[in-house]
Amino acid sequence: MEIFSQIFRLLYRIRFWLIFGPLFTTIIAIYSTKNLVRTYEVSSTLYTGIASGFTIESNVSSSRIDWGSVNNGMDNLISIIKSKATLREVSLRLYVQHMIYGDSLRDNNYIKASNYKQVYSITPKEVRALINKTSEEQTIKNLNEYEKASPTNFVYGLFNWNHHYYSYDALSKIEVKRLFESDMLDLKYSANDPGVAYNTLLLLNEEFVKQYELLRFGETNNVIEYFRRTLAELANRLRVSEDSLTQYYINKKIINYDEQTKQVTALSRDFDLMYYTVLLDYTSSVALVDQLNEKIEYQKQLIENSSLFLQKLSDISTLSDKIARIKFFTNDSTAFNSEALKSYKANLAIAEKSLKVLTDTIEVNRYTTEGFATKEYLDEWLDATIKKTKSFAELGVMEEVRKSLDSQYSYFSPIGSTLKRMERNIGFTEQSYLSVLQSLNAALMRQKTLQMTSAVLRPINPPLFPVAP
Repeated sequence: MEIFSQIFRLLYRIRFWLIFGPLFTTIIAIYSTKNLVRTYEVSSTLYTGIASGFTIESNVSSSRIDWGSVNNGMDNLISIIKSKATLREVSLRLYVQHMIYGDSLRDNNYIKASNYKQVYSITPKEVRALINKTSEEQTIKNLNEYEKASPTNFVYGLFNWNHHYYSYDALSKIEVKRLFESDMLDLKYSANDPGVAYNTLLLLNEEFVKQYELLRFGETNNVIEYFRRTLAELANRLRVSEDSLTQYYINKKIINYDEQTKQVTALSRDFDLMYYTVLLDYTSSVALVDQLNEKIEYQKQLIENSSLFLQKLSDISTLSDKIARIKFFTNDSTAFNSEALKSYKANLAIAEKSLKVLTDTIEVNRYTTEGFATKEYLDEWLDATIKKTKSFAELGVMEEVRKSLDSQYSYFSPIGSTLKRMERNIGFTEQSYLSVLQSLNAALMRQKTLQMTSAVLRPINPPLFPVAP
């Protein structure tokens, strides 16, 4: 009891200190913090879809995730958000909003009146003249044209000096963090003005998507443009090559080169067989005539001295020539059954028969010096002479055919190598065209994937206007 009594007496003695001491401390604390800056924090959660999002290039049959690629994509995205290019656009748009929508008499959702007065007061008159109250885009265009990399340029200095709203130092304090191993990014920003904090994060969510698209689409669009330009050039080359080949076929009168050369080869083979058959007939008939000439020398001279005999023999030669020309120079199968050929063959048979009749009417000795019957030798000699005359006429025609075949060989030989070279060039150009077309399709697929990736870059928790510091 005595202890409690002593404590009570002590508290009674210092009762004034216990009352006025805390009161004095409170007053000092209130006075010291009356001008303390109030800070408003705004946050936003962004969904990226880099890890779990589906794209055109996704392999449906594979569930494996390349975490290295995912981490790289997230780091790149964070770097784009905090890059100077992105923050510079945010800075300029934020300043334009303040100059257009700011009010010096009352606070609004863009900027407080006191802060607007401060921004307006530091803005030069020539910069104020650039502000178009009816259009943000036109104002931004005016300011970009006015800006120069100079320490005396106000627009340049907004981002590069130390203004507490628009400078890089102020905007670089925006916090961007990945939420664990997810597709989410958490963005936070604090400012002494709720409108500034709110609109800064709101503008950042818009601008970094534009910068992402500009960066990623820029390189992809360049590649697509290159492939399209190359594809157009190859298509033109392919068209020119094919037109040249078509014109070459027309100029050389080629319908089917392989079939035409086969026909020439077959014709040459058949011609060689016929030529050697006729040559054999001619050679054998010449030898037989020479042999019989010794046995019927006198009778032969009588017959050959007859002009009618020579005329008949000439007729046989002429008819044989005409028949041979139809046989060797006419490709139409109906020509072999034509009335002209039948007439020539009939006339040839008549000429041969009349020649034999003529030889019978010529007065000749009945026996040779050896005592053999002249009639037998004479008939054999006449047959050999007719055969010799017909073979000689056919050989003359066949020599012309040989020259024609040789000219066809000379004509078709260079055509074959030229056609192969032109077709090889067309094939190479076509393969190049298909390869570039495949690359173009891959680039377009990549572009579509980027479009899908950009489409999912959106805040799932958009910034909220702060109502309390």
